[in-house]
Amino acid sequence: MQNLGAVNFDHPDIFDWELLKQTLQKLKNGENVIIPDYDYKTCKRRELGIELKWSPLVLFEGIFALLDKEINTQFLDFKIYV
Repeated sequence: MQNLGAVNFDHPDIFDWELLKQTLQKLKNGENVIIPDYDYKTCKRRELGIELKWSPLVLFEGIFALLDKEINTQFLDFKIYV
């Protein structure tokens, strides 16, 4: 627990971009996915993730949702910035 509080959750480097792209690709292919579930008390991913069932509409939101060019061009049909 020596790094507790040392992680900057507001920095783009905190994301697992490759896993995100793989997950978005699976959803685009009509597959269900397991997304990581992060435990803020231990600063680690929980062993079991959260099952997300496929849907024809997937909302992908967050402060860095439009940051990655590959995600923008290959996975997002509509983009809304508010």
